[in-house]
Amino acid sequence: MSVVIFHKIVSKQGHPTATLFYAFNPILLVSVHGGMIEPLHFMLVFGALLAFKNANGERSLMDLPFGRYTLTTILLALALIARPDFTIFPLLFFAIYGGRRFLPNFLLLIGVMVFHGGYLVMRFGLDHFISFTQGVGYGTSMLGFPFYNLFYSRFFGSVEPNAVPISGLNLIINETIAWTVIGAIALSLVIAYRRRDDEFSLMYLTYGSVVQPAYSYFAGFFRFISLTPYLYRLPSIFFKGWVLKVVMVGYVIGGLGLLMAWLF
Repeated sequence: MSVVIFHKIVSKQGHPTATLFYAFNPILLVSVHGGMIEPLHFMLVFGALLAFKNANGERSLMDLPFGRYTLTTILLALALIARPDFTIFPLLFFAIYGGRRFLPNFLLLIGVMVFHGGYLVMRFGLDHFISFTQGVGYGTSMLGFPFYNLFYSRFFGSVEPNAVPISGLNLIINETIAWTVIGAIALSLVIAYRRRDDEFSLMYLTYGSVVQPAYSYFAGFFRFISLTPYLYRLPSIFFKGWVLKVVMVGYVIGGLGLLMAWLF
C-alpha cells in the first residue's frame, strides 16, 4: 500500500518511474524482511501527504465531512502511534503549509503524541527510555552531535564495543549503500532547493537531518530519511531513455539480490 500511495504522489509530480526505486530500495526491503514497522509508517505518512494535497485544491474526493484536513489528521495520528519518533519529522511540513486552518488539527496531533508517550512511560517505565538515550548496550549515547556515530562508523568501525567487524563483500556492499544514500541526500537537498517543486521533501530532508542526533546509526537515520520522495526521483532527473531503463533493471536486480542474501 505504501508503494501504491507513493506512486500516486510522484505521478502528480511527473516522475512515475520513481515508484520502482522506492519499491526496491534497501531500507524498505530490510524493513519488510525484518518485520519492522517502517512500511506501515511510510504508508500512513504518504497517505496523509496525499490527503493533505487533495484537501488543498488538487482534488476533494478524500475529504471527510468533518473538515478538509480530517483524513490527514487521522492518518498522521495513526503514524504517531505506529512510530512516534519518526513522525515528528514530517509534522513541521503539515504545520507550516497547512497554515492557521490546520492549527487545531496540529494541536490534536500533539495531544496524541503526549497521550501515547504517557501510556508508554506508564507501561514500560521511564528508566527504559533513559537507558536507551544513554546508549546502554550500544556503547555510546543515542543523543549527541548529529551524524557523529554515522560517520565514525564509516571511517573507524562500529561504535558498539562488542560488534563483529564487517569485512569482505559485506563491507563493500554496506559502504556502497551508505555512501550512495548520503550522496543522494545531499544532491536531493540541492536540487529540491533550486527547483522548489517538492516542499515536503525539502523540509523533511532539512529538518530531519538537522534534528536527528539520536539517529546517527545507518539503521536509524537512513530508515526515517528514506521516506523522502525526492531521493527516488533523482534517477529520472539525471537519466533518460534507454539509460534510465538500464539503471532501473540493475537497481531491481540489486535490490532482489540483497533480499535473497538476507533471506538465505
